[in-house]
Amino acid sequence: MSPWGSAWHLDRARFDERLSLEAARQGVRVLRLTTLLDVESIAKEGYRLHLSQRKTGALTLRARFVVDATGWKATFAMTQGARRRIRDRCFTVHGAFQLRPGESFPTDALVESCPEGWWHSARLPSDCVAVTLVGDGDSLHGLRWATPEPWAALLEQAPVTRARLAVCDFTGEPLVAAPVLVGELDRMHGERWLAVGDAACTHDPLSAQGIFSALDSSLLAAQALEQYLRGEVDALRTYEETLHLRFDEHLRRRSHTYCEEQRWPDAPFWKNRHAAFPAMTPAAEQRSAPAATGLAP
Repeated sequence: MSPWGSAWHLDRARFDERLSLEAARQGVRVLRLTTLLDVESIAKEGYRLHLSQRKTGALTLRARFVVDATGWKATFAMTQGARRRIRDRCFTVHGAFQLRPGESFPTDALVESCPEGWWHSARLPSDCVAVTLVGDGDSLHGLRWATPEPWAALLEQAPVTRARLAVCDFTGEPLVAAPVLVGELDRMHGERWLAVGDAACTHDPLSAQGIFSALDSSLLAAQALEQYLRGEVDALRTYEETLHLRFDEHLRRRSHTYCEEQRWPDAPFWKNRHAAFPAMTPAAEQRSAPAATGLAP
């Protein structure tokens, strides 16, 4: 049991929509379906942002300060010379199941490790159950996801997850694969800009800390920005140092968690991580240390 109470399953689409509506209610101009095309620095005046909006076409805005919340792509930060230090590369393969009428499904999410990585299953709105396999290029090498049979065959070998799905039917919808990058920007701020959320740091999904960390870093960013605009020149540097320290702690906890699984020491997924994590060093050295075989440099 947790002293902070039960965890929440978020309807991500509704959650994002409510955040957007609340921002608009507070006076923020919300531009949807917008892509950053180019950035011009206007010396001490900030930036000129060239955007493309699906409905209205080209759009140019001037910004005194830019907060990059563009997710793991860190679109703005990359234009300013920032680069992401990748600690690990995995990918997820997601399939959808439908709960049968009259049946019940546990409210808690389940993580089950397997030789190829680990499975995650959780109930979503509309009686849908999301089932995700997380692996890496070595553990899932050669498998093709154009059809669900290879994925379903691996699912059959996950007894606890399979038992939960006994009251569900596979929807037949195409599987969805996505990259999972664990890493951080080498620079999380610059002259009149900073990065927040996944743009600054991307966490291992096993930690289930993605949304929490994004919101937490946004609060820190708001405080840092307020201090910076009041003339506190070290506010942005302090913000970046705080995020680096928190990400280092995430890596340490991640190392401990993965090294607890010892049933498949020769399986590529686990061998890659067990080889990498014991060599983890303190923060300053860690950022320059090469990754082990199977992980990104």
